[in-house]
Amino acid sequence: MLIIETGQIVDGANSYVDVAYADEYEALVVNTTWAGLDDDAKERALKQSTRALHQRYGEKFCSALMTDDQPLLFPRIAFVDRTGRMHDNNTIPQCLKEAQVELAFLFASQEEVFLEDQTNQIKSTQVVLGPLSTTTTYSTALVSKEETFTKAELLLKPILKGPISSWRLRT
Repeated sequence: MLIIETGQIVDGANSYVDVAYADEYEALVVNTTWAGLDDDAKERALKQSTRALHQRYGEKFCSALMTDDQPLLFPRIAFVDRTGRMHDNNTIPQCLKEAQVELAFLFASQEEVFLEDQTNQIKSTQVVLGPLSTTTTYSTALVSKEETFTKAELLLKPILKGPISSWRLRT
């Protein structure tokens, strides 16, 4: 069962959006895999995408948690994002919701949404002793998996920490 975080620190919350929200978003971007799923499969995908968001981006989110014991990584203490928009306490950013749905689409399409240990993706290594050199080649599978997250990452960019020089400050 999905328990939706509304920004009020909901006990047991496991998603930022419900199936209806994801279905409305899907109608705008058209994802045929998602459209063919039943509600149970959609809920499962939304739960997994929440976990994946936290695993992949949790340490990179702007601001700090509202409380130490909240179940999800949002809501956060009020902050100004990289585009200059203010996010008040007890709100869930729209871009986070959309990124969650994009990751749910990937999960529903049998894509891996969790980070993998890159050492499993090593294709070859070369070590030369004099004058010290090392080369590691990774399989292309790692690159293609990372490319599938481009849309979610672009959606999240405003609420991810970045170099201070890239921030637009409100005046």
